Amino acid sequence: MVEFSREFDGISTYQMTFHNPDLRNHQLYNNWNFTSNYFWDSLTNDSFWYSPKTSLLYSTNVFEIGREVPEQIDIDIQPIKFIHVD
Repeated sequence: MVEFSREFDGISTYQMTFHNPDLRNHQLYNNWNFTSNYFWDSLTNDSFWYSPKTSLLYSTNVFEIGREVPEQIDIDIQPIKFIHVD
C-alpha cells in the first residue's frame, strides 16, 4: 500500500496521456525517456509535443496530492487490427 507523505502536502499536479506512432522509433524514445530534449519539445514538427501526429488521449483537472484524486477516466479506443491466436 502507498502511504501519503506530509512532504507532498499541498502540491498540485495533473495527468496527461498522449499517443504518437513515432514513439516506436527507438532513436527518439527508448521506452522510458526521450533520447534528447529536442525530440520532446523543440519548436519543429520533429518534436513529440508539437507533432501533428501526436494525439492527446486525456487530461485531468488539476488536483491536490493527498486531498483529491482524478475522476475515473474511460477511453473508448479501437484497435488498429485484431490478431487472433489459437
